[in-house]
Amino acid sequence: MLSCGVATAQEQAARPMRMLVPYPAGGSADFLARLVGMRAAVELKRTVVIENRPGANGIIAVQALVNAPPDGHTVLFAVPGVVIFNSHIRKALPYDPLRQLTPVAMLARTQFVLVTPADMPFDSVSGLVAYARRNPGKLAFGSPGTGSHPHIAMEDLKARAGIDMLHIPYQGGAPAMMALIGRSIALLFDGAVSVPPHIRSGKVKALALSGTGRMALFPGVPNVSETFPGYDNSPWYGIFAPAGVPAGVVARLHKGFVAAVEDADTAKRMVEGGYAVIGGAVSPTQFATIVAKDFERYGKIIRSIGIERQ
Repeated sequence: MLSCGVATAQEQAARPMRMLVPYPAGGSADFLARLVGMRAAVELKRTVVIENRPGANGIIAVQALVNAPPDGHTVLFAVPGVVIFNSHIRKALPYDPLRQLTPVAMLARTQFVLVTPADMPFDSVSGLVAYARRNPGKLAFGSPGTGSHPHIAMEDLKARAGIDMLHIPYQGGAPAMMALIGRSIALLFDGAVSVPPHIRSGKVKALALSGTGRMALFPGVPNVSETFPGYDNSPWYGIFAPAGVPAGVVARLHKGFVAAVEDADTAKRMVEGGYAVIGGAVSPTQFATIVAKDFERYGKIIRSIGIERQ
């Protein structure tokens, strides 16, 4: 029996591991996947091949994972928008994310930044809410697309504040930011790493952060939750395996990915990019609980918005 265990571990190390990434090469999520994958290869003592599978809001990548053998040689790098949101905005999925994905490791969290043109007549969430109530329906906000996490985050804020604003979807965060700078829209939740250059240019200002806790990248910028307690839209980044992967393999992968993000140089680069390292603070079982709770929470928000299933 002992020799079988050694043989299995040796076979795991000998074969390359595919990390499916549901985004195009070159973006911020792809950068994080490659940063973590590079260090995970060292910790797991095996080759990690990054395989970009963009398209259909992550469905292509997830389907590739669930169709892969449950042997630990294929994993998925994903966020809530990919794992959770599709179940609530698509008429039918070729998989069940809660039954056919195995949470392995929560790598990190980040926050969105609520930004507005620099000359808008409000400088805080409370000021925005007061302005929107005086001007119902006159403010427009952008997002990287209908059903994206920034879209859901703003709809959550709208519901809590009881304000009326128009949603304008764009094909990505960069076009949405250009629309904000051009004043076609008044508000946008954007990724933390994308915002600082626009603030330094004097074209936009930050009103609030979408999660809990302050960020070094935005000293002095408060959280939405300081105005609306309980508000939290901080996306996580995690590693998933197919259902049926043996517990020992999950434990080995978890240990390797945790060591990767807790490596001093990797963690430093992640923090500089606006990510809060999670790593060993969350076990695979705890990660599965978080995914299940987020599935229910975001399902309620999405149903309340009335997004038509596609």
